[in-house]
Amino acid sequence: MAYADGSNPSARKGVGVRLPFPAPDIGLRRHVRLTDQRFVDMTRRRFPDSVYGRGTEPDARFSLANERTFLAWVSVGLALVSVGVGLQAFAVNVQPALRLAASVLLVIAGTASPVQAWFGWARVETAMREQRPLPSVGMAPLLVILLGVVGVLIVLGLLIP
Repeated sequence: MAYADGSNPSARKGVGVRLPFPAPDIGLRRHVRLTDQRFVDMTRRRFPDSVYGRGTEPDARFSLANERTFLAWVSVGLALVSVGVGLQAFAVNVQPALRLAASVLLVIAGTASPVQAWFGWARVETAMREQRPLPSVGMAPLLVILLGVVGVLIVLGLLIP
């Protein structure tokens, strides 16, 4: 874009970024370089280094699938906490002691789920980078058992006056 005096500040050397595709010919420079070394260093580092510093870069589709699994575990945790709080807050027609026990178990499971998400993501990403077999999900069987216990507590709470 040119100013009224005819100057074009975008045409200065070193302004902008280098495009990965040819720029349209609309009077702009085709290639401009990014000269700030801080930006270049920042794009090379990723957190956590204990995961990203190992092995070779896996196919992006598998890393993205691992991140979706991470987000699914976080969503499960949020849902479990919400149900646990809601069960106690709305005071449904369930025997109070059993309702409290079920609520506490749901909140504990919901709090543990993001922890499982983080460590599970790190184990799977490390295994993919080191080209090892993928590890099993550690908390899934515990979550199934816990939800079974919560279901039994709620059914008993409904049956006991």
